[in-house]
Amino acid sequence: MKGQTLEMLGFLILSVTVIGIIIFMRTYLAGSYGNTLLSLTERQETEGMRSGLNTILQTTDPKTGRKMEELIGISSYTEKVKKGDKIDFGPGIGEVDILTMLEERFNGIYGEGKWYLKVPPADKFFTQIVIVVDTSASLCDDVDNIKSSLPKIIQDLSEEYDITATIYMLPGADSSCCKKTGYGGYDLTCDLFEGKLTDNLQCMSINSLDCVGNMLPQNEEDWGRGLGCIIQKGPPQGWNEKSTKIGIILSDELSGGNDDSGEELYYNMASLEIGKKKAEEIGMYVFPIKTETGRKICPGCDCPNYPECSCAPNICVYYQNQQYPVFSKIQCKMDGILYSQMKRIAEPTEGDVYELSGSGEATKSILEIIKRVEAEEREKRSIKLGIPPPKNKKINTETLTIPIPLIGKYTNIYLYQWS
Repeated sequence: MKGQTLEMLGFLILSVTVIGIIIFMRTYLAGSYGNTLLSLTERQETEGMRSGLNTILQTTDPKTGRKMEELIGISSYTEKVKKGDKIDFGPGIGEVDILTMLEERFNGIYGEGKWYLKVPPADKFFTQIVIVVDTSASLCDDVDNIKSSLPKIIQDLSEEYDITATIYMLPGADSSCCKKTGYGGYDLTCDLFEGKLTDNLQCMSINSLDCVGNMLPQNEEDWGRGLGCIIQKGPPQGWNEKSTKIGIILSDELSGGNDDSGEELYYNMASLEIGKKKAEEIGMYVFPIKTETGRKICPGCDCPNYPECSCAPNICVYYQNQQYPVFSKIQCKMDGILYSQMKRIAEPTEGDVYELSGSGEATKSILEIIKRVEAEEREKRSIKLGIPPPKNKKINTETLTIPIPLIGKYTNIYLYQWS
């Protein structure tokens, strides 16, 4: 009897407790005043995560005598450091594997496989851009677009990035199809950029580099050898070992010209391979920009040969001392080959081919390329530890600012945690 009474009393107490919890939950979850139970729980989780993060960051490493937040900042300044890499702190301290040590601390606080850390670099990237320009007549409109818009874009970007760009005009430049307002034409040379160049944007004739042998561009369309020559000689300020290097090619023909003879196609491929090999050696992104060839305007390829061609896009070709807006069968045939060859140099260098549909898109594409590479480099240089957050979990996040002692700047640390 006594046992039954105690059992009943226990059940009553449990019932009252459960009812009390239900009333509490209803009051705080459905009530219009105060914090909900859910928000209180979330706050508790957030505060616990923040407390754990602060504990780790403020811990002093006995070997270096520095707080963990300082060591993380130092790691973020060291180029592309990853777990297992050691940073040398000099005599008396030696090499320290900061990220492995950091991972052990986070596993101890949050549990292995239940957190993810990301720290982006704080310093501006030093980006060096070289732009190889086909100077044949059909590039008149595209070069005019670059002349009008690129100087301001580079100037604006220089406020956000540490950036230099150099335009290299291929040899030739007898582009009498390019029309000034009024009478007469003009050649595609650096004279077009007079008064628009700055310390961040320069223009050079590729002939001024004095390349010799297989690096010497043979004509106004030899952009493969042109790129190889530029990489070998370097931009005016020289190559910076730690810079992000971007090569941009602006052309509407194969490297060396659209001649479909077997010998000329071999020559074109040889030129392409020279540029590709030099870009891979120096770690350069290559982005060919395929300007409008006329293929989309004359899709039937019905033009037997010029100047009698019936298709007449606004692509001017100087032929036999006369100017003709033409699109020939050979241009149509080479359009697809051109894309394939540009892809061949872009893909191994982590670049891509940009196809233009109008003359006003050249500078827009250059800006898009720069932004794209900067974002990719920032992602590559970010410190990443733990495992990426799962999609089926509730993720708690925390962001804190940490110092970078070496340069007197700050960066953010992003923590993702789940249970």
